[in-house]
Amino acid sequence: MKCDLAVRNLVVGTGSRKVIRLYSFITMLFVIGWSLCQFAHGQSAFGHPHAAISLSKFQQQNLWSTGKLYLPNSHSDFAMDSDLAINVTSRLTPVDSISLFGGAYWYHTKIINDTNQSAWVLSVDNGLIEFLDYYWLSDGQLTHIKSGYYEKDEYFLTYGKTLEIAKGQTGELLVLMDSPYYASLPAITMTSVDDYRQESLINLVIITLALGALLCLSLYNIFLYIGTKDPALFHSAAYLLSYFAARALTFQLP
Repeated sequence: MKCDLAVRNLVVGTGSRKVIRLYSFITMLFVIGWSLCQFAHGQSAFGHPHAAISLSKFQQQNLWSTGKLYLPNSHSDFAMDSDLAINVTSRLTPVDSISLFGGAYWYHTKIINDTNQSAWVLSVDNGLIEFLDYYWLSDGQLTHIKSGYYEKDEYFLTYGKTLEIAKGQTGELLVLMDSPYYASLPAITMTSVDDYRQESLINLVIITLALGALLCLSLYNIFLYIGTKDPALFHSAAYLLSYFAARALTFQLP
C-alpha cells in the first residue's frame, strides 16, 4: 500500500512538473513573440502634420500617425518656454521610429478643438515611462504639465493630465518622453474628462481583479505544497508571487 502510494505521488509530482515546464515554455514563447511584435511596431513611420487635426475625429484614438517624432540635439532642447516652443521642431532631428531600448523623444502635432468640450485629458499609455512633459502652445501662451512614473497620479494608475482647450482653439502639442526603455510603442491620446474617468475606473477594476487572482492562485499553491510537499507547487507559488510583486511595482501599488 505504501509502495503504491509512493508511486502514485511520484507520478503526480512528475506530471505537475511537466505541466509547470510546459506552462513556462508557452509563457516564454508568448513573451518573445510579443516583444518581437512590439519591436516591429516601434519601427513604424510617423506622419507629417501640416494641418491641425480635429479632436472630434481623433478623440480617444492614438495620435501617433498624426504627428512627427524628433530626437533632441542637446540638453538645452529639454528646456522650453513660449518663444522656444514656436520654433522647437527646427532645432530637433526628425526620426521615423522609436527605439524600445530607451532614450528621449519629442512628439509634435497640431490640434484644433472643434467640439463643445473644453476639459480634456492628455495621456501617454502602453508602458512605463520615467519622465513625461506635456506642452500646449496656443495664442502665444505655453502650458507645461509634468507627468511620468515619479509624478503623482491625477488619475489612478495612468499618466493622464487634465488640459484645458477652449472651444475653437487651435494649438501645437509637444510631448517630451524620456525613459531608459519602452516596453511597447507609447500611445498618445486626447480624451474628454468624463470618458477618461470612466475608462480609468474600468481599467482599475480589471487590474485589481487580475492582481487579486494572481495572489489567490499563489496562496492556493502554497497551501497545496504544505499538504503534499510537491516541489512543483512551491515553484508555481513562487513564480506567481514574483509576477504579482512585479506587476504591483509596475503600477506603484506599495
